[in-house]
Amino acid sequence: MTSSISPSEQPAPSRVPRLALVLLTAAVLAWVLGAVYTLRWNPEVAFFHRVHEAKCAWEAGLSSSNRVLLVGGSGCMTSIDPVRMREAHGLNVLNLGLGAGAGAKFLGRYAMDWARPGDLLITLGAGNVHEVGRCIARDLPVLEKLWEILDTNGGGSAKLYEPMSRHTTFLIGGPAQYWIEPRSVAGFAEIVCYLRAASVPIRVIGRGSNLLVKDGGIRGAVIHPSKGEFEEVRVENGQLVCGVGARLKKIASAARNAGIGGMEWMEGVPGNLGGAIRMNAGAMGVEMSDNLVSVRFI
Repeated sequence: MTSSISPSEQPAPSRVPRLALVLLTAAVLAWVLGAVYTLRWNPEVAFFHRVHEAKCAWEAGLSSSNRVLLVGGSGCMTSIDPVRMREAHGLNVLNLGLGAGAGAKFLGRYAMDWARPGDLLITLGAGNVHEVGRCIARDLPVLEKLWEILDTNGGGSAKLYEPMSRHTTFLIGGPAQYWIEPRSVAGFAEIVCYLRAASVPIRVIGRGSNLLVKDGGIRGAVIHPSKGEFEEVRVENGQLVCGVGARLKKIASAARNAGIGGMEWMEGVPGNLGGAIRMNAGAMGVEMSDNLVSVRFI
């Protein structure tokens, strides 16, 4: 014998699971909105929590005597006030506000500009941030050797990741791996010998006139002989003896003062002597080769 129950007589389904699901969804949504609010409208709070956790782990490492180089590429990073963070939390923070795609050489340049002898460099972050430390660890021993050579050969300066945009008339160009400014011919020669032995590519530039450098920069060494012996201009036996880094305007003025003609065309040319010889610069129907008597080169 079978029995049947009409639809009106069936028991009502329980609403407890559905209510629990609604409550769970509401809780997750509230958590997400709270996280978004913290990151979007209170970036200092989120930043402080992360730094505070690290500070607890490295009590001696993140003290007020050390510096924090903050790259940052998104909202919560770029809106942090380094001054307020230093005053409130005892951290010396430099916020570059660079995008996540900034290259290792660009970040390395900022790190080297900020670093001091004896500093311990720690790179911490996501993506390829480790390449910053790797680049510096690879290039710093070469830089220290360049300093040593310059110090014993008339002085000069050397840097890592110097922006070429500072040294071109078009104001463009990424960083040079090694930027070297010797002040003596002997120093120049020793630098070249060392770089060749270390298989480091070498380029030489003057004032950077008519020079296009890609945003990715230049691999190897860029030598800029513009100071010291290289900028000298003197008169000997009715002729001008000039360093490769002497500006053409300076040469034209020295020639006028010495009563030497034929160099008036140099007055308005934005370049140094070395580049002018290399490209045989000229103006007003006169070329560099018309004024050149002899060249001493390495």
